[in-house]
Amino acid sequence: MRSFRFQNIFRAALALPFLALLLVSCKDEGEIRPETISDVIQNDSRFTVLRSVLKQGGMSDALRTGSYTLFAPTDEAFRKMSITDPGQVGSLSRDSLRAVVQYLMLDSLHLAKDFDALNKKQIKAFDNSNLFITKDAGRFLVNMANVIQADIMANNGVIHAIDHVPSTSKFTLAGWISANPSFSFFAEMATRAFAANPDLANQLTSENSSFTLFAPANEAFIASGFATIDDITNSDPVILTSILTAHILPKAYFTTDLATGQYVSVGGHPLLIGVDGKITVSAEQNSGTLPTITRSDILTKNGIIHVVDRVLLP
Repeated sequence: MRSFRFQNIFRAALALPFLALLLVSCKDEGEIRPETISDVIQNDSRFTVLRSVLKQGGMSDALRTGSYTLFAPTDEAFRKMSITDPGQVGSLSRDSLRAVVQYLMLDSLHLAKDFDALNKKQIKAFDNSNLFITKDAGRFLVNMANVIQADIMANNGVIHAIDHVPSTSKFTLAGWISANPSFSFFAEMATRAFAANPDLANQLTSENSSFTLFAPANEAFIASGFATIDDITNSDPVILTSILTAHILPKAYFTTDLATGQYVSVGGHPLLIGVDGKITVSAEQNSGTLPTITRSDILTKNGIIHVVDRVLLP
């Protein structure tokens, strides 16, 4: 009997280290197992406002399933919009908060390396709007928001922390111009040019392409010799098409992307851009004081608008 009891004690003693190792291994595995995107946001003190946006917008549960990429604005990013406290989110509608989140989501997993070797990529957000991703050796941007920490892993996707809240727009380039009375001369020029060139109209209004539009306001047209809208209406559509296409670049450029040098417009016109404190844009017939960007980086569904104070003359 004593021998049997000794053998049992001996066996138990041998088993204890293995049992302890097993328990430690299980504990370690639980600690390193990533949580869902919602859980990561919930547990990270940098995202208290976003946490409230997810909750009030009814998106917390959605980000616990599926496979997503979330560009996550930090509290500091929301402060730049004068949202300094999670409680302020309660004054916003559920639909508007949901729209903010869905514009920051991609419907699949995209690590930082997936954007490598790209200068700028237009990609569809979860709400089917366009996001502009810039990724090169020194930058990783979403629209104009800097990614300050990439590849925060979750078990249903990845989070990239950003320092601004990217804005979205309900307008295309043409829609934005048409909706702003200060650009009615430009809108009339586009209408006349599009009527004569349906293919051009289809190209420039497509939401599957992206452009840069240098947009002169009405005062700029008046200063260039178009005293009234009727002057534009009665002008040769060929001339109007040439002027219109001189104002559009075939890629989307934020001002941070522009550098001094020559660019070619969608109409094949050379444009000279100068960056030296201010940004000037000139076509072949511009002389004297050059057209200057006075308002910049207006995001639309299919590109970016920069307002200029003179008409570009090819």
